[in-house]
Amino acid sequence: MARLQQRFGAGPGWPVERTLQEGDTVEGFVVLETAGHAPGHLAFWREDDRVLIVGDALVNMNPLTRARGLHEPPAGFTLDRRQHRESIRRLAALRPHVICFGHGPVLRSPEPLIRLAEQLEG
Repeated sequence: MARLQQRFGAGPGWPVERTLQEGDTVEGFVVLETAGHAPGHLAFWREDDRVLIVGDALVNMNPLTRARGLHEPPAGFTLDRRQHRESIRRLAALRPHVICFGHGPVLRSPEPLIRLAEQLEG
């Protein structure tokens, strides 16, 4: 993965000022631990306006074809599929009005996420 990032122009790392954990707040967002995709993966939830930043817990476009659509990240990029799917179901239960992704356009409805979570096995 590091070689891919170097090849496609990822910049240098950023110094860590503090470690975040479940329940911390950052600029009005509550930190949610969303394990499974990668160690230490986090999502950010702001209940007042129901905005959810999922990072790479989900993608709203195929990273290879660039076709739009809500999916789990490719299996090869997820370390613990069962735990990851538990995290997805937890995010869906929030019923967010706005969902922001690391890959793909913003969703402005909870329905696609809820449907995906209902279809997941394991």
